[in-house]
Amino acid sequence: GIRDIGVTGVQTCALPICLLPKYHTAKATAVFGQVGRQVLYGHVHTTQETGATMFKGRAMAKSFGCLRSLEPGWLRGAPSGWVHEFGVALVAPNGHTELYSIKPKDGAFMFGSKIYAGRK
Repeated sequence: GIRDIGVTGVQTCALPICLLPKYHTAKATAVFGQVGRQVLYGHVHTTQETGATMFKGRAMAKSFGCLRSLEPGWLRGAPSGWVHEFGVALVAPNGHTELYSIKPKDGAFMFGSKIYAGRK
């Protein structure tokens, strides 16, 4: 299972919405980072990635954007600055991982040489 390859989950707040600092990936790396590990989390509306040098190696944190409307009515037409994004992590039997950041445009994206079209 997923735990057999060292994937763990951490709940950082009890509320459905957490207030994140401006440079939240740096904070996530500092708090949860371990040498050779990636801290991945999503639906934070913006995308960031930070690496940190630690004793005997590096740690990394990556935040993913959201998959909701980029123009919510409550903003009354003001730009949100949000980014559509999701991630795909491939894990080999030996534990090696590759992380792909996918940023759909108009509901469509490409992955593995295949185009996935958005809904009309």
